[in-house]
Amino acid sequence: MDPKASASSTLAKIQALPNIFKWQNPEWDAYKAPDLVIAFGTASFPSETSYNGCVVLGSNVFIHDPFRGDNDPNHWQDDRTETLLAPTPGSSSVFAPAVLDEAYRYQVESRFLIPPLNAARDRILMTSSSYTAVGVVNITNYDDYAWADLEAIDSYKAAIQKNQQKFPVGSLETTHGIIRLQSQAPFIFISGITDRVGYFNMEVGPRAYAQNFVCAHNAGVAAAWLLPKI
Repeated sequence: MDPKASASSTLAKIQALPNIFKWQNPEWDAYKAPDLVIAFGTASFPSETSYNGCVVLGSNVFIHDPFRGDNDPNHWQDDRTETLLAPTPGSSSVFAPAVLDEAYRYQVESRFLIPPLNAARDRILMTSSSYTAVGVVNITNYDDYAWADLEAIDSYKAAIQKNQQKFPVGSLETTHGIIRLQSQAPFIFISGITDRVGYFNMEVGPRAYAQNFVCAHNAGVAAAWLLPKI
């Protein structure tokens, strides 16, 4: 990313991502499409009950743009915002019982660490191809997440109710969705839950490094044990 840009700038991320997806091996005559895309990061979870320290695996995506249509040159604009993006072909195979079996869950959950702030009573791995990563884009002032995150959840609920769809929210963050847009390869997201939606300032802010480190570690364990299975 452009080091001069905000670390949460969607536009800067969009400008950087194609360079990853168009990586070229000198031995190939053309670019090789990815076999699998995993969006990985920390996120919030929409519940009054704490799931801090848990990890969510899913494959649906919904992107909310609170500044949609404002024509600000510093904002990323795309017609696919405010629309549920269903799993890409092949994504569901990751969620097969033979992959996410009891042995996998035991190896993962037994290695989870406990985050320092408002940790979940039990650190668990939550997996479903129906889980949706709800994303908020074009926020560069971190204070704006206080209202934009809640607005994103409301926008998502309105969208699925309108189309009579039933897909639970798996996590809320900023980047899973725009990674999903980069290709039609099989896609999943792995979210390490750091806080409840609307409680970032209380559950991440006071111990930001420690809270993010532990929850990213837990998500990393889920990814590390998943890769050999698939």
